[in-house]
Amino acid sequence: MYGMLLESIQHFVQEEYGEEVWNQVLEDSGFKNAVFTTHKVYPDRLIPRLALACSKYSQNSEAKVDDFLCFFGRCFVRFFTHYGYDTLIRASGRYFRDFLNGIDNLHHQIRFSYPKMQSPSFYVESEDIGGARLHYRSKRTGFGYYVIGQLIQIAQQFYGLDLRVTILKDDEDLNGSSECHLIYDLSDEAHFWLNGYVNKQNCRIWSEANPQVYVKTPLHPEKLTVWAVGILLQKR
Repeated sequence: MYGMLLESIQHFVQEEYGEEVWNQVLEDSGFKNAVFTTHKVYPDRLIPRLALACSKYSQNSEAKVDDFLCFFGRCFVRFFTHYGYDTLIRASGRYFRDFLNGIDNLHHQIRFSYPKMQSPSFYVESEDIGGARLHYRSKRTGFGYYVIGQLIQIAQQFYGLDLRVTILKDDEDLNGSSECHLIYDLSDEAHFWLNGYVNKQNCRIWSEANPQVYVKTPLHPEKLTVWAVGILLQKR
């Protein structure tokens, strides 16, 4: 595991909980005074240990280790934009389904910069208008919720989706590999304004020519919100 993953955790834990808590988390994890370097390789067990330590210092008594693993996954997606890797996500396709089907290809591209990276494998078993079933295989154990955090953040940040994830199956065999079967319930909202205005952020009107029409509308007209489930995973 490369240090960039740990740098992302450090950045956001310090931002949300403070330097003192971060130092205590490091000490409880057995890495007191550790300074993480982007291209250095660290033990895989460190992230689960950091999640366990963070759960002890959370002001939310109901926060669990899995909650912090999910938080760490979201932190990584927010952090890697500083390195320009958001361009790879945007280039993977127009829809979230394009990203899901191209995750392994993304890892292959990143491996040129991180040659010792042991990336997991993903493949989409099935998809329909209600969602998709994604297989995740890795030699690392205990990272299922970390991956969920990454997927949730990518869906929200790059595709404007409110992603919900359920683990259908989580097997760990004797050689240390793990398999998680994840199903995604996607939801997105569209606003229908009562005065005829259309929110361009939530829908598109296609035309061969620019209509060159400008319509004056109030800043906050009356509206009706309708929820549509899963339609953005639909094949083109």
